[in-house]
Amino acid sequence: MKPLLAYNDKKVSKGEAVLLSVENTITNSKGENGYKNAVNRILELSTASKRKDKFFHVSINFPEQDKAKIDNHLLQKVANDYMQKLGFDDMPYLIYKHDDTNHPHIHIVACNINEKKKAIVSSNDRIISQKATRELELKYDLTVISSKKGENIKPNKETRVNFNSLREELNYHIKYALNNYKVQNIGDLEKYLKINNLELQVLNGNKVINGKEVNYHGVVFNRIDVDFKRSQKGIKASSLNLKPTVENLEKIFKRNEPYHKSKKASIKNQLDYILSPYDKITMDQLKKVLLLRDIKLNDRYDSNNKLVGISFENLSTGYKYTGEQISKKYTAKNLADLIGEKIQIKPAVITEMNYKKVQDNLENLNINQKIQTLIYSGFKVNYQNNQLSISDYKNKTGGYIIINDNININTGTIELYKQSKNIEFNNLSNVNILQFEHSRAKLEGDTEKEERVLNILEKIQNPRETDNTKELRHIKENLDDQFQDNYVYQINNDDDSNKLSDIDKNARKKRKPGSRNL
Repeated sequence: MKPLLAYNDKKVSKGEAVLLSVENTITNSKGENGYKNAVNRILELSTASKRKDKFFHVSINFPEQDKAKIDNHLLQKVANDYMQKLGFDDMPYLIYKHDDTNHPHIHIVACNINEKKKAIVSSNDRIISQKATRELELKYDLTVISSKKGENIKPNKETRVNFNSLREELNYHIKYALNNYKVQNIGDLEKYLKINNLELQVLNGNKVINGKEVNYHGVVFNRIDVDFKRSQKGIKASSLNLKPTVENLEKIFKRNEPYHKSKKASIKNQLDYILSPYDKITMDQLKKVLLLRDIKLNDRYDSNNKLVGISFENLSTGYKYTGEQISKKYTAKNLADLIGEKIQIKPAVITEMNYKKVQDNLENLNINQKIQTLIYSGFKVNYQNNQLSISDYKNKTGGYIIINDNININTGTIELYKQSKNIEFNNLSNVNILQFEHSRAKLEGDTEKEERVLNILEKIQNPRETDNTKELRHIKENLDDQFQDNYVYQINNDDDSNKLSDIDKNARKKRKPGSRNL
């Protein structure tokens, strides 16, 4: 505890840091009494355990580009939210703001032992911590930080563990890398150890055993200093707890394969689900949606701004997989075909979304009424081989979905269906679109939208009647004549206010060619 406090207090005395806040003490004061209360309470709680990691010290760093939006109030909010997410919400802790670097950062000192004499964070704290920081980055609109290029492994230096020897340090980190991170090859294990200032060397050679020369390969571990110099001779794998020899490591890597297979399958399934409604999606939108699912998309471009590299990082584990490892359809080349400057939803999805909004109010209609209602509500209808399919008027091409099979329609509906084929849905006027939307608002029961569209329609002065308008007007008149007594809009049993022709205040008046309503 003393070294942790001394480090921060020394910064304060030099003017390089300030005690930003004291939390969960009697006074919560930043003064001398508040500081002493917090330290005494932390020491009191720590005496209940003999764990080596009974004190918690974390540094939360912010990118330099976020400096303008960060003040003391935000730093304190981030710190408190972070500690709450890790389980320290009722524990005393000290928050220091450091100003000795260009990038803003805070340090938090706490006791890792709670009232029940249990550790609050353990070997899995990195996963919890990373998830918490990712959520806070999104919550406070801060830059999202990813791992360095080429690194699948992120170290955990947030809970400081004091080791009595190199052997003890190696046993801890090797076990953590193999059993928690579940590294899957020598390269990943080397990266993890290197980040923690440890080294792995695979030695190959020949030696004579019982008079015979045999090939051998062994593993030696060591500590390296800041200049990457070995601090001592090193320790053989065979003398460590897990005996991480080359042979044993290969077995563990094999054992970890199903874990990574399931993680890659999970990313693929989520990508499939996210992308299923789109013909095109922007890269920014895809990144945002993936981040909400704890997946970081890393993209790389060449000098011509062509997408040449894709990887997906599981933020819960820190592991990064290339697009090709996830699926062939998510390589940079194939994913580039799905990326566009604007979002384009698949036509069939647009139809499905809009049909679901009106589907319930169509259930009580017979098939003839249903078809006629759909036509006047802006759905393109296709009737073929006793099968009914529809597409939304917003779709320029395609987008048909089947909604009924094995049906028969009467002669009048067939004529109406043929008449609807004359409507050029790719060349609708604003009036046509508003009339469709007004009908849909009624069908959906959205009175607010209905009134809003009606107000716009009433403001349009003498629009020119296009061929589309004529066709739609004829359809409307046909519908009014056939279904004015039992049309779906008459849900309130109010013939005057709910007839299909009622799209303005003169619903009872027969519309003449050239009028602004259908």
